[in-house]
Amino acid sequence: MKVLARYGSNRLKKLNQMFLGLLLPCAPVIMHCRAACSLSVMHKSKEQIEVFSCFVHLILCNRLLIQPLVSTEDFTVYLIYQEDMLLEKVNDERARLLLDSFDYPHDSLSDIVSRLSVRLEEYFYEDEAFPHELGVFLGFPIDDILEFIKKDGKNFLITGYWKVYCNAQEAIKVFYSFDLAKEEIYQWYLKNQRLRF
Repeated sequence: MKVLARYGSNRLKKLNQMFLGLLLPCAPVIMHCRAACSLSVMHKSKEQIEVFSCFVHLILCNRLLIQPLVSTEDFTVYLIYQEDMLLEKVNDERARLLLDSFDYPHDSLSDIVSRLSVRLEEYFYEDEAFPHELGVFLGFPIDDILEFIKKDGKNFLITGYWKVYCNAQEAIKVFYSFDLAKEEIYQWYLKNQRLRF
């Protein structure tokens, strides 16, 4: 954040808002409530690049990993994740069946994430179907992912961080934990303290 201090107050306020826009979606991952999140990041201006650099530093200091999944002319989609938690998600027996149906490897986690990257590139550049197995990486319940695919995203019970088809009460608890993580990170941000988790 010290890098941002050289800007005037109006510009600093804008840069701080940009930083917060990157930070809050990752709060549940930082707080160990979620294995991973995806984040679309614009890289068009010098300010966006500089803010993203500060953000990456913070992510790496908190022992998270960040990997680009797909880049377009306007933005890059990143996966930010806790390695151990994500490994557990992708190795779940039912999740593994879904991933196997799309030729995901059984090797290292980075190879598995690389396959997700290929699937997203095929969606963006080759007009292939959207890779809904992304939900496995984002920690969505496998039943909700399968029902979403089956029902084409329609007729869900509730929606929040994902569309819920099964066990709405449990999903509400998870959504609440994500909201609390965001609030905690926001309060840290307002106090401008250093993250130590």
